[in-house]
Amino acid sequence: MGLDMGISKVVIEGDNLSMIKKLHARVIKRSVLSAYIINAKKTSEDFVGCMFRHVIRNENELAHILAKKGLRREENTYLLERVPSYTIAATEMDNRRIDQASLSV
Repeated sequence: MGLDMGISKVVIEGDNLSMIKKLHARVIKRSVLSAYIINAKKTSEDFVGCMFRHVIRNENELAHILAKKGLRREENTYLLERVPSYTIAATEMDNRRIDQASLSV
């Protein structure tokens, strides 16, 4: 989807450290998640830049809220230019965290 929109560089954040480590590993060990790992790595190669980064749960609140709501509603959520009203507070917190991180670089 991002590629269709002209996005060439992405940062994928997740609060599952085990998954992030598997995404960084050169060798993919067989596991329940190996199909997802292979798919994610293959898809990441289509981007000019793709980074998988671990964040702690409270820094991943927006994704957590969207996932919980999506599971309850049995739907996928795609954010295009706006976010659902129930995520505004988490979105603002996420934006502050990103702004602070960019200042420290």
